[in-house]
Amino acid sequence: MKKRVDPRIARTTKMIMKSLRKLGRERGLDAITIKEITEAAQVNRTTFYYHYRDKNDVIEKTLLEDFEIYLLSPIMACEKINEETLRIIYFAFINLHYS
Repeated sequence: MKKRVDPRIARTTKMIMKSLRKLGRERGLDAITIKEITEAAQVNRTTFYYHYRDKNDVIEKTLLEDFEIYLLSPIMACEKINEETLRIIYFAFINLHYS
């Protein structure tokens, strides 16, 4: 059974990840700071550190979430690997790139 997540925690982590994605697209992941992420997400540093160890932790968790949503889910929905499956995989990568 999957554990129920408090909606406030889900909303906070979603905003932090969304801010990371936006800032990462604009300037690259190396160039952004935790301060910039928290300001964009409108949360304080303490809240950030409640959910993540450091910037690399939020990057890793964001990448894993994106991988599952944009790549793994569409692939798992395919019954077999064929031309249509390859098309789905291709567009999954495109959607991930532009998300």
